[in-house]
Amino acid sequence: MNTIVNQLSFKTWLTSHEINFKTDVNIAARSHIKVGGVAELLVMPSASKELSSVIRELNNRSQDYKVIGNLSNLLFRDELIKTPLISLSSLKSISLDAHKIFIVESGVMMPTFARKATKLGYRGMAGLVGVPGTLGGGLYMNASCYGSCISDHLLDILCVDNTGKEHVLTKDMLNFQWRHSAFHDIYSGFTIISARLSLPIGVTKDELELINEISMHRKTFQEKSLPNLGSLFATVDIYSDISKRFLGYRICLIIVKIICRLFPKKRDTYYAILDRKLTLVY
Repeated sequence: MNTIVNQLSFKTWLTSHEINFKTDVNIAARSHIKVGGVAELLVMPSASKELSSVIRELNNRSQDYKVIGNLSNLLFRDELIKTPLISLSSLKSISLDAHKIFIVESGVMMPTFARKATKLGYRGMAGLVGVPGTLGGGLYMNASCYGSCISDHLLDILCVDNTGKEHVLTKDMLNFQWRHSAFHDIYSGFTIISARLSLPIGVTKDELELINEISMHRKTFQEKSLPNLGSLFATVDIYSDISKRFLGYRICLIIVKIICRLFPKKRDTYYAILDRKLTLVY
């Protein structure tokens, strides 16, 4: 009964502070993987101050919470989810300050930022057009793709801790490694609000072509209407790792690599066949 009373009280608090929220949200309908139960409460702050206020209030109530982004790489159990979820999807501002520094909020999709930065003539982000996640998730996992890494041009990150207090963490404080950042351990209770990035000016022809190529690849080979993992990042080379376990797959991978050398323009097509057919077998 206390849990129910606390939930009702918190909803009343959200309403009185004019902070958006939804109840009984179907996670499977929003998730890329198309799994997950019903969330009793989904809070959607529209500004950094609201986010800090929500976290501070939850902390005062000794209430656990979970922060989510685009749900492209998160798994939820297929049951009722009583823990309040905080969505950062409304924090999606992108701006350039007087010193040409990008200030990007955590709810901005990485493909959106990559396209905008490239269109404005800045280089270094083009490869991230292939990552279907938010900036916050990308910084948490140190996302990289096609030679672009989200932390390469990072200056600092504005965060809020689990008491609602805001902090600025510089790049050298965050221990970025392969698919790792200090948000996994040292700052595990922190939520990313926004980041400042300094990108070099002078976008290259290769980057412009890369954006077009990746966009076409996504449209051709990723079935968005079906359950999918969006963007795998558990390994440096998933094809090689699978081939170490299965001899038949290893032979097929060698054949595909030979064909790709002979017909490099068809590389994506051949690897897509390998993904769709052979991984079903193994």
